[in-house]
Amino acid sequence: MPANDDSILASYLPDIDLAPAHPEPCVPVMPANDDSILASYLPDIDLAPAHPEPCVVLEEPSLNEKSKDRTWLQVGSVRLLVSDKQLIASSQGLLNDKIIHAAMLLLKIRYPHQAGLEDPILCFAGHVAVAPCNMSFIQVFNDPEKTHWITVTNKHLQAGDVDVNCSSHLDPSPQCANAISRFARVSEPTMNLRVINVARQSDAYSCGLYALAYSVALVAGKDPCNLVFQQDAMRQHLIACLEKGTMTEFPLQWCKTVRTRVLCVKRHGVLCVCRSVYQGKEEMVECQFCRGWFHPPCVGLDDASFRKHQQDKKKEYKCPSCS
Repeated sequence: MPANDDSILASYLPDIDLAPAHPEPCVPVMPANDDSILASYLPDIDLAPAHPEPCVVLEEPSLNEKSKDRTWLQVGSVRLLVSDKQLIASSQGLLNDKIIHAAMLLLKIRYPHQAGLEDPILCFAGHVAVAPCNMSFIQVFNDPEKTHWITVTNKHLQAGDVDVNCSSHLDPSPQCANAISRFARVSEPTMNLRVINVARQSDAYSCGLYALAYSVALVAGKDPCNLVFQQDAMRQHLIACLEKGTMTEFPLQWCKTVRTRVLCVKRHGVLCVCRSVYQGKEEMVECQFCRGWFHPPCVGLDDASFRKHQQDKKKEYKCPSCS
């Protein structure tokens, strides 16, 4: 049918309103900044400038005091914190006893038959000792008088000799020597502390790292005297070892051969059944038969009995071995 004949179309579609529609007014495109013209077409929209929320840039969270107390690693009974990891990573960080103990535990797992490798705090306090006497050991000690970590060993040495591997070539203080003697249970009347000519640290903060490096080398059967460690890689190496749960040898710069292995020898008299070095201020009693000197508590002598021996010069004391 003809396309524009509405009368004919209406006869076929009676219910459809064919009246012309009234379309929505066409809104012309306005310039983006002409608010007055746009408002005439959109009267209900508030065109006042909006105040957006400030943009927040998410950054790596800073380590506050609370986050430093978070656990980094658990090595046996030792809980290391995030702050301990920071301490290791810092170029001026002195390793604490927890870090040293954690490393000793990992070495003990790898070398279970090696004597020593104990908690340095317990060793210094005399709560841990090598058994039997003169058994081959490797142990890290802290010298409180010199604020310094050292590694001592009697491996492949004669009875009474102990090698001191110190990255500053210091001989141990009397207090530290006493702790070493009690730990080693030296059976000889004299303990000879031999300061070894190991490679020295180049700063004032790396003694703990070197003490651990010496320990790892010794348990692996190597002589630290012949090794020069790559000091700038030692901190990251220790972190990697702790995170992997195994202690491996520290990176080397080179190996060397030294003509003088022992720099000096410090001799200390060893007394009593506890095998300690005399400190100069301790109360002791002398056995009149073997001429040995003993701490009264070590031989079961109470304070009243000890005072009687002091007051009565004629009263003889006989130690348990001579009784």
